[in-house]
Amino acid sequence: MKKQRMEEEQMLEMWIKEEMSATRASIVEKWSRLNGLDQHQAMLKYMTIIKEWPGYGSTLFDVECKEGGFPHDLWLSVSAENVSVYKRGEPKPLETFPYEHIIFFGAPQPCTYKITVDEREMFFETPQVGEITKIMKAYINMIVKKRCSVKSVSSYGTNWIRRSGQLPAAKPETDLAVDDDCISEISDCFEEEKSENVLYQNLKML
Repeated sequence: MKKQRMEEEQMLEMWIKEEMSATRASIVEKWSRLNGLDQHQAMLKYMTIIKEWPGYGSTLFDVECKEGGFPHDLWLSVSAENVSVYKRGEPKPLETFPYEHIIFFGAPQPCTYKITVDEREMFFETPQVGEITKIMKAYINMIVKKRCSVKSVSSYGTNWIRRSGQLPAAKPETDLAVDDDCISEISDCFEEEKSENVLYQNLKML
């Protein structure tokens, strides 16, 4: 048993050395291709590579899976369009959930964050439940405000053209927070699409 354990440790050590050597060679090879670039060109090249990552622009939170069928150590990625789950350290998401399919999110218990997608419930352990909730709420707020404004402007423009045959003047940009007047109109704006009603229910829930 002791001999077998020593052999396994030696094999593991050899594997680590091979991986480190391959990683070092890869870094040197990529560095040599960028050799000669000035700082500005190098930054542009770096940003081009970064933007190819599916999670570009997201906020990442270290979480641990309590229930939901994921590995234990995860990243919960919150972006303006969706929420994704990554195995910590991996570049590709395990799953991505658009806000239109998220019917509940919040903290039923301290340090426990719950997300319900359609009929699937997922629980994550994290001390950052407040930060995650605030960001998700802000993004949903923006989506609701934008869709409500687009539909309101579209309706306003149609009525204006019918009355005068002229295009309406562009409206100035306003604060992205959903005010009471917009809240009262959101139900009418979203009656046609169930997915948008999910966003409205999420907004009312918080």
